[in-house]
Order: sequence, then C-alpha cells, then structure tokens
Amino acid sequence: MSFALALSAAVWTQPSPVSLSALQTEGWTKEQLAEGEYLWPSIEEQCGKRVECLKVEMPKLVDAVNAVAELDYRFGYLSIVRRARDHCRSSSPARIDITKYATCMRGLSISSKQIVHQTLSYKTLGVSCDGYDALEDGMDPREISLLLGRYGTQLSRAQIGNQSSSAYEWKTRNGAINIVLQNGRMAAKGQFNIC
Repeated sequence: MSFALALSAAVWTQPSPVSLSALQTEGWTKEQLAEGEYLWPSIEEQCGKRVECLKVEMPKLVDAVNAVAELDYRFGYLSIVRRARDHCRSSSPARIDITKYATCMRGLSISSKQIVHQTLSYKTLGVSCDGYDALEDGMDPREISLLLGRYGTQLSRAQIGNQSSSAYEWKTRNGAINIVLQNGRMAAKGQFNIC
C-alpha cells in the first residue's frame, strides 16, 4: 500500500454511530488498525457518546494512525513503529493522553532518521534469540550492529551493476546468526542453534 493511500484512508467520516467503525479503515495496515484499537478505549472513556468531544478527539486518533503509516513508510520495518509506539506510550502509562500521544508520534514521524534513532535508542539484545527475533528486513548494518551488540564478520560480497549483495555472520560459542544484505539493507536472516 502506498503512503498516500494510507493517509487518505485515515479520515473520520461521521459523528455516529459513536465507535471506531466511524472511521474509514479500508486500506489501513495491520499496524494502523492496532493503533486505532489501542487508542479507541481512551477516547470512548473520555467522551462517551458526546459528539462535540468526539469531534475534538477523533482527529487526534487519526493523526496518531497516520504517524504509524508515515514511520512505516520512511523506515520500511515495523520495529521502528513498535519502538516509537512504546516510547510515546510510556509518557502516560495509566490513561492515554491522546493529545500528548499523537503529538509524540507525529513528532517522531517528521523527525530526521538520525533523531528518531537517537530518541528511540536501540536496546542491545546481543547475539541471542531475542536479538534474532528483533531483526527485520530493511534494517541497515548500523541498526543490526546496535541490536546485536557488535559488528558481524563479512562472509561474501558481490556486485552486479548497481546491485550489491553481502553476507555476514555473528558467531557465539554454540551457534550463529547469518544475515544477507541487498543494496545495504537486510533482505534475509538465518540462525543456527540460537533459538
């Protein structure tokens, strides 16, 4: 799905019925739907069936959902979306302050990639099953190294025209994680005796 389609899909169309279904969610990704479902109970608790309150709060939900689509579009992998969501949710753990949450998500979605990475600071999981599970297609070598705690050993490299491919390995005493990069981005992963 294109980024423009995701943004155009997130529109509040009617004040009633008073529910999440008042949003046109066709074309939303699984992550966008999860975001809407996560935020809806806070809006419902705050507004009940008061239409005037919903007119103020629903655009904030849509803004947060659109920020999810934009982060996913810009970075190309869900760990950034999940990390951004966790970061913004931690600011109001008991009850979601939709204004604060939407502002946080929107701020991350328009920040430079460097600022987003610094703000969300990768937690080093090491060469472990958790580290392996956290690896996602589209990650660059820096992100992979931060996640696994060290640089891998390059096993091979090939270049044909403007296409490049390389394989890396992270060894432990008992196993290894292998990653294939295509044009500088993770395209495949495998493990032996890690998980």
